[in-house]
Amino acid sequence: MTYRRLFLLLGLSGLVLSAARPAVSAPADLEASGYGGTASGGWACGPDARAKYGGVGGEIRVRPGVAKAEDDTGPAVSLGVAGEYRSFSLVDCGTNPCNSSNDVVPPGGLAIGASAKGGYDWKWFGFRVGVLPWQTWVNPTDTAPKWAIWPSGSLRVGPVNSLRGELGFGDYGISTILRPGLWAGVVYVPDPGWELALHGGINETFDGFNGGWRGDLALTLPLTRDVQLGLGSALSEGTNAAVNPEGRVSLIAHVF
Repeated sequence: MTYRRLFLLLGLSGLVLSAARPAVSAPADLEASGYGGTASGGWACGPDARAKYGGVGGEIRVRPGVAKAEDDTGPAVSLGVAGEYRSFSLVDCGTNPCNSSNDVVPPGGLAIGASAKGGYDWKWFGFRVGVLPWQTWVNPTDTAPKWAIWPSGSLRVGPVNSLRGELGFGDYGISTILRPGLWAGVVYVPDPGWELALHGGINETFDGFNGGWRGDLALTLPLTRDVQLGLGSALSEGTNAAVNPEGRVSLIAHVF
């Protein structure tokens, strides 16, 4: 590659990056996400099993009165939905055979959930409270998932557009609507449009209200001034010391 071509390539890259810096904030964000992974665990008085899942979801986050290029201060509301298909396979019959169904796993199917929250943001602090209805296979003999309704909420310390810490109960993203828990996170914004987020906690890592450790790493980067690409992965605790992976991709649009 000649120096001329190298300089042209560097100049083009600079133009793309400068054009892809979205506004600091917008009155509404729309996010669409697709994800998939595996999980393993067991039911009380039931077998150990493995699940494969793939899902899609969306979330709208509205901050009335927030103007572009201003900080995120004021009231905020959000609504998220997720749906995923799960298939189950038997691992073993468990260590406590107390009924005749220890070799039975659910037929699998579609599980859905939703997350509705409201709150307020100041420069250094913010909060959200809401409700989280979601579905899980409570028993290995269930032919369809059953509903559970949990409260949800979170606290933020630190500016939205630099470095902040988070602590919450419920979901912190679309793929956790159907695997909520108690979690904490650190989010770093090095430049407008870029975000690196690390979350960890005790989440629903398998059906039947099985809790375990989950760690999550996500990167958000700008595509245009008003569109961002999100990439994420997670590892969750499974049966027999297994570590189960999840991957996801999302698009976030800043509108209005």
